[in-house]
Amino acid sequence: MKINAPAKINLHLRVIRRRADGYHEIETVFFPLKNISDTVSLADSKNGKLSVTCSVASLSGSGNLCHKAALAFAKFAEVRPGWNIHITKRIPVAAGLGGGSSDAAATLKLLLKKYPDKVSETDISCLASRLGADVPFFLNPVPSLATGIGEKLKPLSVKH
Repeated sequence: MKINAPAKINLHLRVIRRRADGYHEIETVFFPLKNISDTVSLADSKNGKLSVTCSVASLSGSGNLCHKAALAFAKFAEVRPGWNIHITKRIPVAAGLGGGSSDAAATLKLLLKKYPDKVSETDISCLASRLGADVPFFLNPVPSLATGIGEKLKPLSVKH
């Protein structure tokens, strides 16, 4: 199974305040860039263990947000995390385009597709929020007004 994980840009950003937990309260407009995307693939592993590899070797391993997303899903769904996840990177790293967050959301979506009776859409949203401020947006990447730390989303109507 595989899925594209799009980039995003912030068309507007207003930082309201810094919170005690280190996050910033913001108001922003997220806009997906579907022509710039990574590809995330998921397959059962032969050894029953979780592995994350990436076309950018330094992003492989347990420090990758996809690894954290897969472990969070497995714990919540009470399933063994025996998967090979591979990321083909096309979104520039550390460019503010949300590549890691998009990849994590793609991982959650693939696992939801694999285990549709284990976790609800609402639960996936909660898991996404715990992984990072941008991850919930990528569950349904449509132009959106984002508030809070970026997790409160209101889809916007955009005319081309």
